[in-house]
Amino acid sequence: MRRPALIVVAFLTALLLESTVFSEMRLLGARPELIILVVALVALAEGPNVGAVAGFAIVTGTEILLLLIAGIFVIEVLSLIIQVVS
Repeated sequence: MRRPALIVVAFLTALLLESTVFSEMRLLGARPELIILVVALVALAEGPNVGAVAGFAIVTGTEILLLLIAGIFVIEVLSLIIQVVS
């Protein structure tokens, strides 16, 4: 039970760092992808089957989380437009 919690914490930390600290950083012209690094480390530590499941879950979770954040942003912008127009 401890390992899945550790994987989730590593994923959320990587997502937070990738979207804030490393968003404008370039290493040899490329942006560092910490989420892929977390998936690779999970696969090395736990084996290929757990790595594949964790990779699928992390990528799916990232897309859903970013979609929710974008949806909240759209709602805020629409609210602001309605307030300005009225």
